Amino acid sequence: MINNAHVKKSPKSIIKIVLMVTGLVSLVIPIKLIGEKVGEIAAERAGTASVADAKPLPTGWVEVIEQLKSFVETERGLMFKYDFPIVLESKEDFRDRLAADAEEYDPPVAADSYIALKALNLVDSKLDLNALEDPLQDAGTIGYYDSVANRLVVEGENPTPFVRALLVHELTHALQDQHFDLHRETGDFDESYLAFESVVEGDATRIENQYVKSLTPEEQAAYAAEESEVSITVTPGLEVLGMLANFPYEVGEQFVSEVFEFGGQARVDQALRSPPTTTEQILHTERFLALEQPTEVDSPEAEGEVYEEGVLGEMGLLALFLNTLPEEQAWEAAEGWAGDYFVAWKKSGSDCIRMDIVTDGTTDKNQLVKALQDWAEKHPSATVDSGKMIQVNACS
Repeated sequence: MINNAHVKKSPKSIIKIVLMVTGLVSLVIPIKLIGEKVGEIAAERAGTASVADAKPLPTGWVEVIEQLKSFVETERGLMFKYDFPIVLESKEDFRDRLAADAEEYDPPVAADSYIALKALNLVDSKLDLNALEDPLQDAGTIGYYDSVANRLVVEGENPTPFVRALLVHELTHALQDQHFDLHRETGDFDESYLAFESVVEGDATRIENQYVKSLTPEEQAAYAAEESEVSITVTPGLEVLGMLANFPYEVGEQFVSEVFEFGGQARVDQALRSPPTTTEQILHTERFLALEQPTEVDSPEAEGEVYEEGVLGEMGLLALFLNTLPEEQAWEAAEGWAGDYFVAWKKSGSDCIRMDIVTDGTTDKNQLVKALQDWAEKHPSATVDSGKMIQVNACS
């Protein structure tokens, strides 16, 4: 998990909204800064103030940390450039710190947010998503790397296999930050935000998995037992959000592994310097490696004040389909995505969305139109038009 202070919470992109709501559940925190220059950040990190924040590590932990750092350096092919605080907290102290960080970094969103999600029936329009954040946060987050304060915080006072693996994940984020700077300007209205997050988390998950594989069978069994205790209950009606929030970890790990197989650590490094910009590229690594870019789609006309706008993307289409259509049809239809743009507004107490979508070819267009029509049959307010481009209209 990456946790950045002074995060800009733009409600303009549907995927960003999903990560805001479910971020603390699946250890995803947006990585977009406001008002800090890279040079200023680098200067702050070069000083000793951040190290002073660290508590003395418990007896025996110094050697463990050095071993884990060495593992990350070897597996990742990079060296740490400077020290940083590593804070190991009891469960109670960790919850207190997490609550304080969440309050500072993740202020409540406006009541008129999530309009696009509601219009597409991805979430129940009656749910108060802000009210759900605290219990979800308590259930799911067990560690994070704060790339503004430049510190690593983990819930765990004993070096169990699970805690060590978690530290490997977060140490990988610290290493990434030192070499590639995780403060990255991304577009407000596209998928570059989620795509970069997928490379960052996918890379850390890959190294974490390598560490788990290096454990003895007994340690792996202990790891699995402890991991099974870290569980969350997803509120009915929010299953799609959980799927989207897990995207950077599950699909991101597969993407990074395929990039590594193609060009080794150097190509993974290049992907962090010049990351993909769409979920299509994350889902289809070969398209990223071929430098395939999405088709730019103009903003459709809204029928009121625009509250949200942006790109739904291939993963967004999958989220739309997977709960209502057969899995094979959902994947085939979404795979033809080449670009889209949506606008969302409020009308007579309802949340409404209009989205224009383009595809890679005629066959792709026909498959996507059929899937959207099948989806629309289960959502009476939705309409699907297939002119020069596909247009979807829906209200909650």
